This record gives sequence, structure tokens and C-alpha cells, in this order.
Amino acid sequence: MATAPAKFRRQSGLTLMEVLLASVLGLTLLSLAVNIMLSTQRVVSRDANRLYLQQSSRDILRFLSDDIRRAGYNPLQDAPLKLLSASSVIEIEPSSISYVYKKPLGYAYTAIKYDSKRQRLLLCSSTEQQRPVVNSCRYFYSLFDENRIEVHQFQVERKRLYSNMSTSLLSITLTVALVSDSLPLSMTITVFSRS
Repeated sequence: MATAPAKFRRQSGLTLMEVLLASVLGLTLLSLAVNIMLSTQRVVSRDANRLYLQQSSRDILRFLSDDIRRAGYNPLQDAPLKLLSASSVIEIEPSSISYVYKKPLGYAYTAIKYDSKRQRLLLCSSTEQQRPVVNSCRYFYSLFDENRIEVHQFQVERKRLYSNMSTSLLSITLTVALVSDSLPLSMTITVFSRS
């Protein structure tokens, strides 16, 4: 038996060059899409961290503002309440502040200080049965997440409005930055307080 030679018609498949070219173009487009997604993810992550920094700073300053307004509150007497051995309602040092106010179950003592060595803003808050003394706080806790935020500056300044008024104006400046980012964020608030 003899076999008849096959007649080749026009081939309808892809050549090796066409497959290689399509693969190279596909991989190029895929790598471009991955690069765009990664850069977008980095930008979104950075912006989310910056937003976290801003919101944390605002929350801390709002807490300080609200708590400082309570300083010296004493419903039992006409005179504002002071820490024992304190010269004013709010004791201010260059990088710390402390005050007391009356609560139903005792005296609320608050001290906030800046630890420049560890770059942290620390809070000590306690309720005492007796009126506390200046610098009597023992256990301080960080106000910020120290793994994500470092504090570069905490400064409190008092400005007397008028010599005969019983209020003063406190200016609180807070400068913070993310641990992973060197760009600092600085915020300042002003609070009226009892003198």
C-alpha cells in the first residue's frame, strides 16, 4: 500500500515567534500593573499613617484642653483648688504641667511631662482622698503609641491676660513625627484656665 502525500493547506496555528512576542508583552503589562499597584499602596499607606498621626495629636490636645479647663475646680469653696505647695492652680515647668480638681470621690490629680530622651509624652492621672502635693505622681503612661509616634517637642507657656483677672491663657505646642517618617507635625492650642 502506498500512501498519498498530504497536501498542506494554509496553516491556521500560531508560530513560535508570535507566542513569544505575546508572552513578552503580557509580562511587561503585568509587571507595569504590579508596579502601579505597589506604588499606590505605598502612597496610601503613607497617607494613612500621616492621618493617624494628625488624628492622634488632635485627640491628645483635645484631652489636654478639656482636662486643663477643669483644673482648680472646687465646688466646695469659692477659691480655686491648688496642689499643696503650689503657687498657682496649674504648675508649669518647661516641659511639664500638673494640676488638681475636685471630683465627687476625691481629688483628681493630673501630671503630664515630656521625656526628651525617649521622645515620649507621659501622663499620670490618679484620684486621691487628700489633696496631692506637686510632683507626687509615680506611675506615668505614654499618651501616644510609642512604636509608631515619637514626640519631638512639648512646651507649655502661660500668659496672664490682665493682672486683676483670675484667668490666664495657656499655649501648648506639640511636635510629633512617625517613627518611620522624619517629617514632623506641629500643633498649638490655647486654653483659658483659672489662675
